[in-house]
Amino acid sequence: MKPTQSPQKDLHAARRRRFTSTYAVTEEAPADIHSALLKVEQLRQQGNLDKAVDGLLRIAAVYMVRNTPIKTIAVLRHAAKMRPERPDVRMAYGEVFGRLRMVDEAVAELRKACDLYADLQEFGHELEALRQLVGLDPGHHAAQV
Repeated sequence: MKPTQSPQKDLHAARRRRFTSTYAVTEEAPADIHSALLKVEQLRQQGNLDKAVDGLLRIAAVYMVRNTPIKTIAVLRHAAKMRPERPDVRMAYGEVFGRLRMVDEAVAELRKACDLYADLQEFGHELEALRQLVGLDPGHHAAQV
């Protein structure tokens, strides 16, 4: 009999799947970032900001797989300007800053994600953000919970 995972581990696994190379595949042309950016711009102009931000998150994931963090940050910055209230954008931003060891920036973004998840009463996701926050630098004054 296979043991079941805890709900927190399930949330963590789901979060990881959303920001990995499998999530990064764009619908029209997996290797064509330019066409994906054009589609995002069309969605933005049509006022469909949530779908545009979803597209930007996929593009950011592609850039992370390609190991181009500066482009990843630029795309996430654009997503955060479109929808600053989306905690998944803040989480992705925090993850990228964390990978670059930009601890202060990562902590700021992960704290924003925690607050946004708390406002939405998505406590499982909030705990994941807190876990990442403490994992960055347990001794960092802003990472202490």
